[in-house]
Amino acid sequence: MPIRINLLAEAQAAEDLRRRDPVKRAVWIGGFFVAVVLLWCGKLQIDIWSEGMTRTRLERDWALKEPKYKVLVASVEKADRLNALVAGLDRYSTNRFLWANPLDAIQHSTIDDIQVTRFRGEQSFEMVNPENSTNTTPNGPVVTHKPGVATEKIRVVVEARDFNNQNQTWTKYKEVLASSPYFKRHLKRGEGFVLDGTQSAPMRDPYDPLHEYVSFSLVSRLPEVKRYE
Repeated sequence: MPIRINLLAEAQAAEDLRRRDPVKRAVWIGGFFVAVVLLWCGKLQIDIWSEGMTRTRLERDWALKEPKYKVLVASVEKADRLNALVAGLDRYSTNRFLWANPLDAIQHSTIDDIQVTRFRGEQSFEMVNPENSTNTTPNGPVVTHKPGVATEKIRVVVEARDFNNQNQTWTKYKEVLASSPYFKRHLKRGEGFVLDGTQSAPMRDPYDPLHEYVSFSLVSRLPEVKRYE
């Protein structure tokens, strides 16, 4: 049997070992990933450039529309203020205090030996202006609006003469006033008319000198009414 000798076996083994070199394989793999990263960075740059162009276009469009927007916002705010004023006037016109009602109640609350000489109504308003307060929170400043309020106070004073002071008829008249339907509906329970100051000294009736009377005043305060802006 003939013996074959491969004189190139050593060179072939060296070539095969060179082809299987792990360093060379790693270099190829690393180069591939570097190329992928470069392509991804290039795409990002293109996207950034495209978004920058879009942002520039939007800013240019906004610069053209901003003046009209500011005019529109100012008009809306003015309309809101006018609507609030109209609503407030409407509430006031529909809920305002009418003096004809207490006058009618006093007119129908009569009693013998009591002569009403004067009726006085006092109406006042205490105004509290609206306020804006700014509080700092973790999410930033928060503005709190406190609406304005007008407090309406009504005071009713009835001045009269008691021609039967010995029996203190004025106390009965006070009860008659408090029990009238109007005052009974508007005054709180236990709050009626009270004597304002003291009675006067007995005086002669100029039209009938045989009779004496004392003057007195009864006062009552209706519940306060608060009206908000």
